[in-house]
Parts: sequence; structure tokens; C-alpha cells
Amino acid sequence: MIPDLIDEATLSTVIPQILGLSEADLQQPEVMNQVAELELKVDEARLTGRLMRYARQGAQTGAIRGHVYKKADLIRFVRAHATAAQEASAGAA
Repeated sequence: MIPDLIDEATLSTVIPQILGLSEADLQQPEVMNQVAELELKVDEARLTGRLMRYARQGAQTGAIRGHVYKKADLIRFVRAHATAAQEASAGAA
């Protein structure tokens, strides 16, 4: 199960879960390349303001301890871009 807030350090494991990929799928180089490309697109979207990343702060000091994405936002973004990539590759074939 994917938590409501997704730590950006776990994107490489969460993206395959969002896409419903199995361990066997992840052994295929083209699938791993797609996951890596989606990670880059998430970062690019964050930099351009199309996807919000939130600071995770420590309760006692308020110091930033990491960054997270909202689950719904990340799922919507990843599924949309994965579908677009699949359609583009199908059109090229």
C-alpha cells in the first residue's frame, strides 16, 4: 500500500507500484528505463511548478528532514505520463 505522502527518496520503488509492475517486469531493461524516465519527468515537473513537492519538517526543531509528494498528485502525474509514453511508442511501431 502506498502512503498518503510519498518521500521523494522512494520514487524508484513507488513508481513501479503505481504502474502495477511486478518484480519480473522490473527485470526487463526497457521497463526500468521507463521507470527512470518517469522519475526524471517527476523532477522536471517539480522544477517547472507542475507538481508540488512539500517539505517534511521535524516536529521538535522544525528543521527540514526531507521532501514528499501527495499520493494523489503523484499517481495522477505518473499514470498520465506513462500512458502518453505507451501511446507514443505504439505510434512509432
